[in-house]
Amino acid sequence: MKSKPTVRIILDTRRKKHNGLYPAKLRITFERKHRYYPTHMDVSETEFESAYGAKPREKNQDLREYFLKVEKMGRDAINKTLPFFSFEAFEANYYPPKPKNADLKEAYSEVIEGLKKEARIGTADSFKCSIDSLLRFKPDLNFNNITPNLLLSYEGWMLAQGRSITTVGMYLRALRSILNDAIQRGVFDSTAYPFGRKPLYRIPAGKNIKKALSRADLQKIFEYKPVTASETRARDFWIFSYLCNGINPKDIAEIKYRNLDRATQKITFRRAKTKRTSRDSKPAEIYLQPMAAEILERYATKPEYPDAYIFPILAPGDDAKKQDDDIS
Repeated sequence: MKSKPTVRIILDTRRKKHNGLYPAKLRITFERKHRYYPTHMDVSETEFESAYGAKPREKNQDLREYFLKVEKMGRDAINKTLPFFSFEAFEANYYPPKPKNADLKEAYSEVIEGLKKEARIGTADSFKCSIDSLLRFKPDLNFNNITPNLLLSYEGWMLAQGRSITTVGMYLRALRSILNDAIQRGVFDSTAYPFGRKPLYRIPAGKNIKKALSRADLQKIFEYKPVTASETRARDFWIFSYLCNGINPKDIAEIKYRNLDRATQKITFRRAKTKRTSRDSKPAEIYLQPMAAEILERYATKPEYPDAYIFPILAPGDDAKKQDDDIS
């Protein structure tokens, strides 16, 4: 009777990498023959031993759970070959066939085009900046070399160039979205997924420190005497936003006459930011204070009709890119 293949995660200490770590590998043993498969994880001997200790710390607990996940995938692939196991059959099940479209830059391009069609120009620009930055860091970057260690190196590279941790997080959240989509399409192997608590790389989050203007600073803005027409416009729209509970520029630009109830001096609208994600949410309501109402009347377009924009920022028929440029 033939023996059943065994599965084990081992630390390959034959050659230390330049970062001082060793690659952890999945070892399949069958009839005294071994074959090794990458786990996409490099660790130190101490970390590896701790991961299999009685009470591993949080970081090493994550590592242990990741290794257990890889082992299970190995056993599942083996079970699909039985009773006639072979390494070739195992590999065919462990590594599912990749679709033809497995190029990272192309995957970004498809998502960016989709975002543009949805008029999500700002998000499309963010994804474009993400892939441009990643390819400057590693020109040959593709799905098969995205690992936790590479992402840590990218983070360090970005910070060394003076980029903020917020920018790093924004670019890597875009990459994470691309990988999530690639996993669904079978382009990226889920066992190599580098984000989250498992396996170990966490996208950094910048600290959003909110700073309120002092009463004296607010008074300076309200009493400022503009020198040019552009300064006047900038001041007026800032004051309008402030008096309307911080309404953002895109929402100001998209307000139409049908959103305005002149009898009550109330604007009712759906925030652009939540239109796609909160379809059933209540619309926002803003009651115009006298100064806000005065600004609105000063800039209001004529003639009035329900689907006309109140403020002269957007023009009917402009595409999403033109509208985004006008709002900016």
